[in-house]
Amino acid sequence: MKILNLLSSAITGVRDQVQASQREADRLRARRKELGLLPLPKSDVIAGVLEYIDARAADWQDEALPNLLKNFMTQSSARLDIPVLESNGAYSEVGKVFPGAMYGLFGDAIKDALRSRIEAMPWPSEVGPSRAGRRAEMAKIDAELAELESGLKKLRTDARAVGVDLDAASKS
Repeated sequence: MKILNLLSSAITGVRDQVQASQREADRLRARRKELGLLPLPKSDVIAGVLEYIDARAADWQDEALPNLLKNFMTQSSARLDIPVLESNGAYSEVGKVFPGAMYGLFGDAIKDALRSRIEAMPWPSEVGPSRAGRRAEMAKIDAELAELESGLKKLRTDARAVGVDLDAASKS
């Protein structure tokens, strides 16, 4: 009987370890989800908007502007007809570069206006970590989850190898 009590106690200990690991995995998953839902700090939002405008302006400078100038130089007509919005409401090829042109030509003014508008907006009192901090914390959580899941898998595999189904044991 003593051996059976020891076995029962050992199985209970392993089952408790499995349940604790599952609770920790659930806690980590909830934190990871929360990180994705918490608002960014205002400074990160401003930086993201400014980066977006700079990237669109660079695209325009590097790709659209040279093509636009090439098209202007090859037109034989003295009149350059450049529709921005076609009658059906769709942008023409030239019209597609118009937002990039706005950022390329007036990017600093647009960035200043958006920065001041965002700074003037009310912001939630509780914000999450910065973009960089958020990525780092998510990577850490992912690594911890992988380690926990690997450990749980090994516990279950080792228990099954000796004839113990931990999942069935946890239901009893």
